[in-house]
Amino acid sequence: PLTHRDAASSVIFVTGHEDPSKEAVRVDWKALARKETTLCIYMGMGRLAEICKELQAGGLSADTPAACVQWASLPKQRTCEATLGTLAGRVAAEGLTAPAIVVVGEVVRLRETIAWYEQRPLLGRRVVVTRNREKASDLSKLLEDRGAEVVPLPLLSIVPSVDPEIEDEIFEELGSYDWIVFSSANGVRFFFDRLIARFEDLRSLGLLRIAAVGEATARAIRAYNLLVDLVPPKATAEDLAEALVDTGQIASAKIDLITGNLGRDVLFDTLHEARAIEDRFPVYRTEKTDLTEHPGAGDFRARGADAILFTSSSAVRSFVAQAGALKLEDGAVRPVAGSIGPITSGTMREIGLPVDFEARSSNLSALVDALVAKLGDG
Repeated sequence: PLTHRDAASSVIFVTGHEDPSKEAVRVDWKALARKETTLCIYMGMGRLAEICKELQAGGLSADTPAACVQWASLPKQRTCEATLGTLAGRVAAEGLTAPAIVVVGEVVRLRETIAWYEQRPLLGRRVVVTRNREKASDLSKLLEDRGAEVVPLPLLSIVPSVDPEIEDEIFEELGSYDWIVFSSANGVRFFFDRLIARFEDLRSLGLLRIAAVGEATARAIRAYNLLVDLVPPKATAEDLAEALVDTGQIASAKIDLITGNLGRDVLFDTLHEARAIEDRFPVYRTEKTDLTEHPGAGDFRARGADAILFTSSSAVRSFVAQAGALKLEDGAVRPVAGSIGPITSGTMREIGLPVDFEARSSNLSALVDALVAKLGDG
């Protein structure tokens, strides 16, 4: 805190970078040496030793708490805590440089009480997120909340793609379906875009039941104020198919499967074996992106990262296909690779990528937890 009733009743913000030719506007550091005041010094790194001496000459004890914070509020934040008499030497020894802010006063003693920011488990770690821009935000937020610096590397792009003839057939029979099954949040978004454009009314869905492959997909459905009747315990096509079969209501049931162009056949095949009547409705297309000129790719090549996270098999394949555009330069940190689940891990091993850690369950929170455990072990 900059002020606290037990430590400081006022705060002064002052620049430490002065023009020596303008004597009239130079800071009188001795006059600022007040015991019950917090000093926040901007741009003072070049004159830190001199400023500390002048404050002591003005009456502040050499034992006055002081701290220097470099890159404040960013994932690479570093803090050096010392006293007014030792701060300059400690800063030099620890290699802190501008941009930084210097805080002088009794409030520095309270830092350990509220130092939650630097206690986050991924502070200072660089983590590559390979999801497309639309889907990256949830994972990025989970990582940033734990202190990580996120490096965006969108290996895939998701675009709407609907065959007009299939759309006409599906929507003409919409009221006759028993189930509508969503295998991804992208499918939810693009399906309802088409539905609303066609009918302008969600009641056109009729009385069918709704299934979602996992909680992320279910949340996307609930955003339309619709109840989700079935969500399997694990977010995989195999578990979704098993959960549907276990309802005992699949034989002869008419099911609309909302998919993308790269959807696996396991869901369709399992329901077919259970004697369901299925229609597949692809509503989007997944494409590999060209990262040659992407700023995230340039940053990755130059600096590397502590970890790279894969959340789909298609992202893994795109990463390998673009190996030339992602080759690390000399001195770049080589990342450990993490997978969201066994299917993605299987693709990684098949292609020759190491699986350094895997989420215990196939969701983003579990993936981040696995990353924290892996880097903590390292």
